[in-house]
Amino acid sequence: MKLHQIFRTFVVVCMCASLIIGATEVKIRYVLPYDLAYEGDKVKFNENEKTFDDYRFIGVYDNWVFTLGIEEREKIIAESKKPHKWPAKKKYDFHLKPTKLFRKSETLYAQAMLLGALQSMQKKYRVVIINVESLENLPLSVRCHAHLGLLYIGTAARLLGHEVVLHDELVQGKCDITKLVRSGDIVGFSLVITGIERGVQLAYQAKLLGAAAVVAGNDAAIFRCNQLLALPGKPFDGIFTSNSLNSWKQFLTEFNGRNVNELNIPEFKTRPGGVQHSNQNKQLTVELKGRKTQKATGEYDAMDGFIVPDFSLFPPEYWETCWTRAQQVYGHKHDFQVRNSTILLAQGCTRTQGVEACIYCSINGVGDIRVPIREHLVRLLQKYYEFGINKFYNTTDSIGEMGPAINELEEIGATFPALTIYTRAQGIATNPQLLDRWLKMAGQLELNIGMDSGDAGILANGIVKSSTKGLGSRLTENEQALLNIRSAGAFLHYSVIFGSPGESRESCERTVDFISQSLITLKKQINMVESDFFWVNHGASCSEVFYSYKYAQTLAATARKSITKHQWWKHFGSQRDTLVVPWATERAWYEFFTKLSLEEAQEFNEQVLKIMESHEGAIGGRAFNPIKEV
Repeated sequence: MKLHQIFRTFVVVCMCASLIIGATEVKIRYVLPYDLAYEGDKVKFNENEKTFDDYRFIGVYDNWVFTLGIEEREKIIAESKKPHKWPAKKKYDFHLKPTKLFRKSETLYAQAMLLGALQSMQKKYRVVIINVESLENLPLSVRCHAHLGLLYIGTAARLLGHEVVLHDELVQGKCDITKLVRSGDIVGFSLVITGIERGVQLAYQAKLLGAAAVVAGNDAAIFRCNQLLALPGKPFDGIFTSNSLNSWKQFLTEFNGRNVNELNIPEFKTRPGGVQHSNQNKQLTVELKGRKTQKATGEYDAMDGFIVPDFSLFPPEYWETCWTRAQQVYGHKHDFQVRNSTILLAQGCTRTQGVEACIYCSINGVGDIRVPIREHLVRLLQKYYEFGINKFYNTTDSIGEMGPAINELEEIGATFPALTIYTRAQGIATNPQLLDRWLKMAGQLELNIGMDSGDAGILANGIVKSSTKGLGSRLTENEQALLNIRSAGAFLHYSVIFGSPGESRESCERTVDFISQSLITLKKQINMVESDFFWVNHGASCSEVFYSYKYAQTLAATARKSITKHQWWKHFGSQRDTLVVPWATERAWYEFFTKLSLEEAQEFNEQVLKIMESHEGAIGGRAFNPIKEV
């Protein structure tokens, strides 16, 4: 008798036992697909067809359709009058009810036996996860941090009994996929903007090497999900469209080597269509409503996305590389040998208030704010302490103002020899008491802030970062934040952008003046000032420019310019389905929405680089190193 037959027999016995011990009750219910939020009478369940009929966008179409031919235009308008039909997701709820002959505890034992038997029957895979990066010669300050996403999904896979292989191209260099992937592997790619095109090439190769399934996740994959799944030859079998570890674990549990297109897993898509994920207000609003519905029905898992990582998934030489580089970059700032790691202490960004992301933000999940339970934080920090980490880089967006997270860390007595956190100038300026609380936990505290500009007009109109409705970020807040940081004795790493809506040479010059003044104010307390272009990224709030001519007109007005519908379509509307925003579109952003050219923006980037090179105690940042324009 073969092993799998023994397991199958064992399962049948357990099922029979459960039926004897207690009655099994099965309920079937129909729920919305994973990426659709319920909006009352706008989305109705169709009992006959077992679909959810979506009436939210009836009669909605972009004005650009009127530039098309009559036949094509009429077809689009006719389609817009039909409700979209979402196939309902069928859920089975199993309940074991104890009989009078047995206690409830015995029923629970039977359930546990059954679950254990089912898990033992699951096929175990070799799971290969690759963080893809196409840029070369990046500074050490970028290439010295362990990839936390790989650790998290790798840990979840190992806990389910799978063999796990990780490769982080940012730290370890380009992988040779022919040496990493074997026939029958599950291969996953972590994709950000700078790695998505290379990731597609590697996915095709993984398929040729016989991978059982090729999947992807992370920000660029989420925001370009439909485009990736529509590629010819389908290099990706599925895309994970959120940070959910539960969806990943469900995939590993239910995938049998050939049923990927039959899986019905929340936040996992296997075919293009449906919602186009982004940080645009309308999409974040839909997602917020979805979470509220989940909370109301008890389906929201606030701990989904948190796990205690298994550091051994990366080999010792990986950690030595990270620590050696970090010592080279940060060593002069500390009186100890640096052993650094990224850490996740909470999820989301307080600036969003759930629905409003910064104009350039292309980080998925910023509106989904979660603080893990106290027990998790205790186990998490214990793991880091045991591994010898003494420099912590917290990856949570704007945790500096996240009161509940600060409360939990204080309650467990958390301490960090050195800690970097993301926060906002507005928070530091208006709530300096929060800065004091962080300082009590950290031997050395570094604040990472996007100050963006030294020009009052750009901060008020070009980049709105305020969580206070009706107020943009303000120059006075940036200036007050510098004073509060100086008084507190914290360190600062901040960034500016040359090319926000309405930008001009004069506003850029005011930003350079602000940088010079900040160096005088903080002296050695400034660790890094980095500058960059304004990148037009798919998924960011500004990506509305690819879908709305009206929004493009608003941006142009900020620079006292205009844009015709034809110009908008040529440079932006027609580029909405590209994997990466092309250089021509990047140039068009500067042409229509600023008073600055791309070359002029680069001149200011180089000024900042020279200023920081001469600043005593500064850390080499990623001040823009031009990518070859293609």
